[in-house]
Amino acid sequence: MTQQVSQDNLPPTTAEASSAALPSLPLSQRVAVAKSFEPVPFIPPLWARNQHIQTIFGSESVRTRLFGRHSQWPFIDDLVRARVDTPDGDFIDMDFYYWDGDRAHELHRCVAEGRVEKPSTSDPLVLVLHGLESNSRSPLCLKMARAFHARNFDVCLVNFRSCSGELPRTVRAYNVGFTEDLQFLVERFRHITPSRPLFLAGFSLGGNVITKWLGSMGEEAYAVKGVRGAAVACVPFDPLAAQPKIDSPGFSRLVYTGNFLRTLKVKAETHHQRFPGSFNLDGVREAKTIGEFDRHFIAPIFGFADKKDYYMKSASKPHLPFIRTPYMAINARDDPFVDDESLPQERHVDHVAKQHTDDVGAPVRLVYTEKGGHCGFYMGKGGWSLAEEMGRFLGDVDRAHNGLL
Repeated sequence: MTQQVSQDNLPPTTAEASSAALPSLPLSQRVAVAKSFEPVPFIPPLWARNQHIQTIFGSESVRTRLFGRHSQWPFIDDLVRARVDTPDGDFIDMDFYYWDGDRAHELHRCVAEGRVEKPSTSDPLVLVLHGLESNSRSPLCLKMARAFHARNFDVCLVNFRSCSGELPRTVRAYNVGFTEDLQFLVERFRHITPSRPLFLAGFSLGGNVITKWLGSMGEEAYAVKGVRGAAVACVPFDPLAAQPKIDSPGFSRLVYTGNFLRTLKVKAETHHQRFPGSFNLDGVREAKTIGEFDRHFIAPIFGFADKKDYYMKSASKPHLPFIRTPYMAINARDDPFVDDESLPQERHVDHVAKQHTDDVGAPVRLVYTEKGGHCGFYMGKGGWSLAEEMGRFLGDVDRAHNGLL
């Protein structure tokens, strides 16, 4: 059964735990590990080549709507929930999934209580960030957890604020470029479990948050924070270009935008009751697109001048050349949420990175498939799996750090 552990008084995390004892690689080897990854080609069945079929079937939205549960539902009972308070007075709920079921695991309690994990372990830990209006118990999050679990990773599935089923305590929730909570969690885990290598994984909005944070941190993410690898998928690297794509008139606006706005507007109504005057409620109620919602809700509560200012400052694309942690992103060119022409090119990332690394480059691997939709990559029973490819990359990176690759 799922067990909940919460707390109210976490000690502050201002001191950095050293990651010097963790296995490390020089930048040139990190680049080699990332660049050497060869993804398995994704070839969907003929009946599932359409981007919308891929997106809808891959997300299991039809199955969930019809039967009230998705294919990963049985694994929810294997999760253990913990809560941490944030420095600004809010909280983050997380679900833990452990690879070694025979060992008594206390990491979730250590996180909740703010104490160092004992006995210490060098088992790798991956933090998973979900997408817009998703949560830690979504089908893709659980598929990723199982893929990482199969490679001996412990897994922490993170809920963005307002996505765990409880309202946030503060006026801020989350957005496509909000890296503050990721920074806080990485520092917290570095303090609590200093001997574990950390890895990051995420999709859609969560993938953008990870990408932006890694690039903004540069070498510090690897050398100081102890983040050894990252795998992301379906990333809206350029939100300014992505917003018109998802909001485009027709199927996308009717199905995708409409689905997101249903939950976003409900949250906004409650938010206004608790924090009156923090945003334009009438504008939110009248919003017909994600762009309009962001203009009237996200931009004001996070202090952006307008939605364009929000999108430009949240873009992860400019940060890619400055990533120094082995990193892999998988995007489909037919993604209905992401503009194909805005996708970053690996050669450009390398060109800029080499100017800052004595011609070494960045450990960045960008994988683009022709088909797959948004977080879909549906193959029917068996076959190619987005979660498996992400797990395979992180597994390779972990083995490389242990001299096994």
